[in-house]
Amino acid sequence: MKLFLFFDDYLIDSKQDVVRVFPAATLEHTFPHYSSKSGITHYNVATKKYEAWDSFENGGILAVSDDGINWNSKRQPGKLRLIGDMPKGCSLRRERLPYDEEGLKGDRWHGLEFYDKSDKDASRRCKCTIWPFTSNITKEGAIEGGPSLIACSPDGIDWTVDMRHQWFRGTMGSDTSNNIFYNPITKMWQVVCRCYNLDRRIAIVESPDLINWTEPRVIVHPEETDGPCTQFYGMPPFAYEDEYLIGAVAYVQTSLGEKIADLGGFTSMSWSKWLGRVEVKLAYSYDGRGWWRPDRRHTLLARTEPGTYGCGSIYCKSIEMGDDGKINFYSKGYLANHGIDNFQYPDDGKRLMKHTLRHDGFCYLETRGWGYFSTRPLVLKEDELTINYNAGNVGSVKVQVSDFQGKPMSGYTFDDCIPLTGDEVYGKVMWKKHKNLADLPVKERVRIEFKFIDARIYALRVNCGLWFTNTPKPIDRI
Repeated sequence: MKLFLFFDDYLIDSKQDVVRVFPAATLEHTFPHYSSKSGITHYNVATKKYEAWDSFENGGILAVSDDGINWNSKRQPGKLRLIGDMPKGCSLRRERLPYDEEGLKGDRWHGLEFYDKSDKDASRRCKCTIWPFTSNITKEGAIEGGPSLIACSPDGIDWTVDMRHQWFRGTMGSDTSNNIFYNPITKMWQVVCRCYNLDRRIAIVESPDLINWTEPRVIVHPEETDGPCTQFYGMPPFAYEDEYLIGAVAYVQTSLGEKIADLGGFTSMSWSKWLGRVEVKLAYSYDGRGWWRPDRRHTLLARTEPGTYGCGSIYCKSIEMGDDGKINFYSKGYLANHGIDNFQYPDDGKRLMKHTLRHDGFCYLETRGWGYFSTRPLVLKEDELTINYNAGNVGSVKVQVSDFQGKPMSGYTFDDCIPLTGDEVYGKVMWKKHKNLADLPVKERVRIEFKFIDARIYALRVNCGLWFTNTPKPIDRI
């Protein structure tokens, strides 16, 4: 591993007077609609542009912006090209991406764009999931309409759908975000989805080649500690520095007293819960297959004040690393609860929202007085050691290196360490006689220890193996 984020204590051997904090992301901007008829503004992660409908005639025209406020160009929706035969009983209903459907006023396909730096085929640099068919497979008809496919694009504008790339083959759809991403740890493409329509849990499918896909498997299920009758609406994923997988889980806190009379236009689906507020909480994974959720009291994207967009519900749609190193979350913020007709409100009751976190800022360790913690035994592969920390004007961080028995190494003690002060993302650790770890007498099964006060530690970066296991050699990661 090269990056240590402190989501849990598994890589920590001991600690004293240290507490873990999961901060909420900061709401940076709520974007107004481009026009009264445009629908919600969309952020295209593939092109890094904001888009909105300028008109819907003759296939539509999109307005394009660098910042979501100043609109400096326009373009037609991208062409959609189909390769292969359509499924039996289906017909193509979309010839362009994005598309607009009557009544949705500019909402996009469910699975938002993914910029895939891992794919060697430049024509498949961008990907998204799409439900391009009208289907009469069931009496009710699927919400999305038949099987779902992966659309690929070189530029995030014009898209090709290969009929071999069917990731979801069920007769009914998966009515959630359905985000595709590449897992750098397992070397598989994965789509976060649902097992079935209205099954509000988080599931996943995966494929090594975009052709052969597993069946949906539940990875996040509501637990008793989530509160009564909690359901999960969706979870856009994000591969963070190829070391962790991050998810933004939409918690639906359903109404315990819901009655059919309260459902307005949703009475035809009264077998499922509809009313409830939605907020976003953190999930994380070391491999993209097993997922964990930390402190349930923590909210990643908190609902806003009453009467403002995001006060009723927030649905995170995509996550990216910004050019400034901050972590950006793009969401739909609603005035009303899930299950309430938002079209009666200004801007159809929803707007695009952008939240940000500091680089590595998903959680941090801070102290009660002087704090201390130590890593489990590591095998150092490189000599550079950096820390993401904030000690402000009064705090400090010191680092010590000890052998596997806990004995400090000469020249690398707390007293030898040059204190880290201020605020640094890549704060380089140095000692009075050593600029890095190169002069350590032993580099196998060493512990890195921290002593700090009035400071927050977000991350540790050092290229190392893990050797706290009873194995003949260190393991690369947990």
